[in-house]
Amino acid sequence: MTSARRRAGWRRPLAAAVAALLLPLAAATAPATADPVGHGVVASAVPASTTPQILDGKTHAIAQSGPWIYVGGTFTTAQDPAGGATLSTPYLLRFDQATGVIDRTFAPALDNTVNAIAPTADGSAVFVGGTFKSAGAAKVRNLVKLDATTGAVASGFTKPVPNGSVLDLALTGRRLIVSGAFSKFNGEPRGGLASLNATTGALQDYLTIGVAEHHNWTAGANGAKAPVGVAKVAVSPDGSRMVAIGNFQKVDGYARDQVVLIRLGDSAARVDTGWRTLRYTPDCQRKAFDYYLRDVDFSPDGSYFVVAASGSGFKGTLCDAASRFDVAPGGQQVEPTWTAWTGQDSLLSVAVTDTAVYVGGHQKWLNAVQSGADRQAGQVPRPGIAALDPVSGLPLAWNPGRHPRGIGAEELLATDDGIYVGSDTSYIGRSQYRRERIAFFPVQGGAAPVSQPAATLPRDLYQLNGSTITARTFTGTTATAPAALPGANNPSAASFRGAFMIGDKLVHGSTDNRLHYRTFTGTTFGADVPIDPYNDPTWSDVSVGGATTSYRGMAPTFYASMSQLAAMTYADGRIYYTKTLDRNVYWRWFSPDSLVVGAQEHTLTGAATPALRYPVNLFYAGGRLYAGMSTTDEQGELWRLPLTGTKVGGSWSRVTGSGISGTRWSTGQIFVGP
Repeated sequence: MTSARRRAGWRRPLAAAVAALLLPLAAATAPATADPVGHGVVASAVPASTTPQILDGKTHAIAQSGPWIYVGGTFTTAQDPAGGATLSTPYLLRFDQATGVIDRTFAPALDNTVNAIAPTADGSAVFVGGTFKSAGAAKVRNLVKLDATTGAVASGFTKPVPNGSVLDLALTGRRLIVSGAFSKFNGEPRGGLASLNATTGALQDYLTIGVAEHHNWTAGANGAKAPVGVAKVAVSPDGSRMVAIGNFQKVDGYARDQVVLIRLGDSAARVDTGWRTLRYTPDCQRKAFDYYLRDVDFSPDGSYFVVAASGSGFKGTLCDAASRFDVAPGGQQVEPTWTAWTGQDSLLSVAVTDTAVYVGGHQKWLNAVQSGADRQAGQVPRPGIAALDPVSGLPLAWNPGRHPRGIGAEELLATDDGIYVGSDTSYIGRSQYRRERIAFFPVQGGAAPVSQPAATLPRDLYQLNGSTITARTFTGTTATAPAALPGANNPSAASFRGAFMIGDKLVHGSTDNRLHYRTFTGTTFGADVPIDPYNDPTWSDVSVGGATTSYRGMAPTFYASMSQLAAMTYADGRIYYTKTLDRNVYWRWFSPDSLVVGAQEHTLTGAATPALRYPVNLFYAGGRLYAGMSTTDEQGELWRLPLTGTKVGGSWSRVTGSGISGTRWSTGQIFVGP
């Protein structure tokens, strides 16, 4: 294979964090390799019954090879899905993907923890990394190549000798990339990263990049100390780049805090000197964490990667959050495209598909403003597992949950057929589906997330004045005369605070300080429905304990400030809006699928309207933001601003043309039609 789709994470509850991080870095777990996944849908929220019951310990690693699923961790016993005899499965097992039945012939008999699994491309063998010293009667050292059928040590592969634990594996072409808490490999210097010939096991000079220096801990400091090393790696689908995360501040002499982008050339690997982020420079809970990045995964197209982090709640940091980083255009202070904060609970694993960014941990919430508080305006319940919108990072509607949450979901694997979740707990849902330490959410039964493409021109514009609805065709330079529609069940514009279409739903702000929607066919409105994804009836009465009593979320500050809202529209994952007698344009992330509004407000830089002109209507089409502005002369002219995402491509200009000039664009509520 020429990719390293890998998932895993590591973290203890905060109460045990200090003790846990005093253990070797080997406590971190590592994922398996797989091909880029294109699902087209978000997986079913109901877990399949085709996974075995792992009866003790934790699941750290999951990998697929043909019809077989390999699972590694700290466990020692397991059962088939239907129960039956308790089987001895020390640290590693494989089962039939279709039935979940454990393969009795696969018996590697390892003596300690498995952190990483990487099957060979032909399915004949499997590489396993961890903290073990033997496989059956054979003596090994934390890394072994096993026969895929029997589990016996494979012949012809020189036994590698790292001087520390192996935490992750990535098989790319004929190279096996190994990461971990080691400083030497086969007696030669290798600081946390090494490359082996996947056939012979010979140590290569291809990857000699070394990591150095503790991220948090310094001599004499009162903080957690863990070994320096690389905890996780992710290789882009085309095999040209690799992201490495772990406990380090320097990589090959370059300053790189906890995360580094590496170029994988034909003859040698090197640090990408044109890509660096400073966002993981701050400490997070120094006494408990020497480092706090837990997992990383590339998108199927290789254009971005997502990092999952723990670290406890610290204001202004990326602790306890998932963050998307784009590979291009690079720079020395790359900022995340988005960050999905939990509030104050760890994310431990991430798996990216074409439709969703799946994250696992022991989080209660998502959609916080920043780390630092357990209860925040805008938070929605996503206990233990969630699917995020790749565009915005907002939680999608998918919400199966894991309650109890335990230490967390430390392993995620995306396959062509669905999502595997590895954890230390026994149930999916609110103690609904017993899935001991591994669960599978199939693509079958899933649904494509709701999306809303940007409007193109020409397009029909609708204007609601009072309870009268009119339509006109708008080209950007001309508009037809408004035609009244007969309609039915028309709402009153007096209660609206901006409006936009999402699929067949007309989403609008309301004078009751909430968002609502009504279906709209172009002629007929449906019943009014308040939008409240913050109160999920499945979870709102489930007891959580601690500072919060249940998984009942809180509405965002956007709701509370609805009375100030003057206009609102949607495009490309964002709500753009203005406030009464305010020339600025603001934006928040918005999920068309879950209808969740982003907790954080942003000002659109460079978008302030001309003096004494205040937008009362907004709509977006053809790459431009249009505004019907109230002015001192009350003409209500139409203006436009070139806009792509948050990049303003010019200045506001007045729109003139047939059917546009002389029309009052600042009355009623205007929106682009379905």
